Amino acid sequence: MIIINFIICLFEKKNINLQNDQTLNMLYDMIPDKIEEYIFLPYLKNILTKLDSNNTYWSFLENLYPTIYCYHPFEKIERKQSRLELDYALSDLEKNVSKTNNMLLYNFMKSINKIYNHDNYMILPNNDDFIVEYLISMTFGTNPIFGIAKKDKDKFNIFNDEEIFKITKLASILEIKVKALRSNEVKYKEIIDTINNQNFPLYKEYISLINYYDKLDNDSKISSEDFFDNLF
Repeated sequence: MIIINFIICLFEKKNINLQNDQTLNMLYDMIPDKIEEYIFLPYLKNILTKLDSNNTYWSFLENLYPTIYCYHPFEKIERKQSRLELDYALSDLEKNVSKTNNMLLYNFMKSINKIYNHDNYMILPNNDDFIVEYLISMTFGTNPIFGIAKKDKDKFNIFNDEEIFKITKLASILEIKVKALRSNEVKYKEIIDTINNQNFPLYKEYISLINYYDKLDNDSKISSEDFFDNLF
């Protein structure tokens, strides 16, 4: 048990990146059942016991995803370069919180598909309160150039160049605070209704987390019963 606690502490350190460190991958490949029973199960139990029983889904969001990074397209984003710019902008925003958000074990479970893992960034209804940036195209002649513009025009005056470029806003990039949504459910009803939809990626993730925990818990109980049965 001392070794198990050490491993949990090791992978919850802020300076370890599981995308680059293969230690947990190797451990899981060698002893998956033990890793699930003695690391994943208590870790997930700790997450779930902290949730508000009156609204576990939104409590899950507040605890694991207090800020939701997403976008709202104004038109279809088809070009590869525009998609790359959008992905880069959203991933760059997420980096600001990933350094302080100790979810390495949780993200590892997602990476091996034990918990639902949505590959693409989420789309939510647009709301000016949460816009931080815009994905834009700048056309000079026939070839568009794609880039990111800050919402605050005083700090990033690219929209002042409209006499030179034809500038089109392709999408808004949103930084949505879950607590802000819950504090004014009437104002943000459209966003809340989308998040509550069973097809929304984080809702699917929440359900898969519950199901995976239940499976691990049930497997652990069966393992304990088998152990005691073999004693007699």
